[in-house]
Amino acid sequence: MIPAFRTPPPSRWRGSWLVLLLALAPGAWGDGFTTLFERSLPASMPWPLDVRFESPESVVVGAGRDGVFRLSLLDAAAPPEVVVPADEVTFVSRLALSDHWLVAGTTFGPLGWGRRDGKAGYREDVPMAVIMDLDADGDQVWMLGSRRDDEGRWAPLGAILWSVELTGDGLAAPTPRLFADSGPGAKEMARCHVLELGAVRSLGDGRWAVVPGIQPGVHLYDRDGKLLRVWQTEPLGFTDHCDLDEQEFLRLNAEPGPRSRWINHRRTLDDILPWGGWPALVLRQPGDDGPRWQMVVLSQDGAAAPLPLPVGTAGPNAHLRGDVLGDRVVLLVVEYEESPQKRTQRPRLLVLERAASEGP
Repeated sequence: MIPAFRTPPPSRWRGSWLVLLLALAPGAWGDGFTTLFERSLPASMPWPLDVRFESPESVVVGAGRDGVFRLSLLDAAAPPEVVVPADEVTFVSRLALSDHWLVAGTTFGPLGWGRRDGKAGYREDVPMAVIMDLDADGDQVWMLGSRRDDEGRWAPLGAILWSVELTGDGLAAPTPRLFADSGPGAKEMARCHVLELGAVRSLGDGRWAVVPGIQPGVHLYDRDGKLLRVWQTEPLGFTDHCDLDEQEFLRLNAEPGPRSRWINHRRTLDDILPWGGWPALVLRQPGDDGPRWQMVVLSQDGAAAPLPLPVGTAGPNAHLRGDVLGDRVVLLVVEYEESPQKRTQRPRLLVLERAASEGP
């Protein structure tokens, strides 16, 4: 049974922050962010792939085949606590928390969920053939990906975005929300999901932000799936579509090296963060000295000026996943390599705080 989750304190962050320096004083990197906390992840968690704030004092981390763990944000030496054990998961590459549920998914389709109050055990189903990303709000889960019909046909309607209602007994039937530009078969998702170019995120007020990544646009939806707005992605300068042919897909799907080389020639999206009721795009720019990241907040006025994220030195194949609580951002920095032994540094968590004088 999934352990009961800790609830946030009613006011501010408690306890003394253990501030770890990377190379410069906190806040010396970037515009508008101060580094509050850093910790490396233990060798017992070789595949941390997603993170969510559980409370101001802790996060939960999806760790591949090893399950889901709780990690302290007050003590960098505190050992991980098991939230969902390895024998209850298939693989956890994407993670979400709503008021009621912990939700975990993986690229090849299984979706797992358990109540945060610990009153119902963790269980899995396979509603999708591919899940590129997911998030949860209340009892709703939105998934970027595609599914097969009862006859095994891939995306016969061409849908690439789905929502589903969670219950204690199971899943309601998924509802399609967005369709591939190419129509039935959704060849963009079929061939390009391995690149993980897109993301979906609840903005915390019933609205959802979606970047398909395999086709242009940042889409804003209400709780009922009504499209409210589309921001154009071309002016933002990141890879917003994918047109791999079958041979390219087979080559990139075979091993991580070719995928990393493909991505490292392009500016891409790593994640969407909810920021003041609006989507904040986490954009990755490769470089000779490793990747750098910026956060670009979208609003009714368009795109705000990019804010550099002070991640410091990272390996050439490093990527970010993150979450927001108030004015604080937690970032998981992990290198996507064939094995942990090939990484240049251990995966780590950073907690940043937005400077009070900065922007919206």
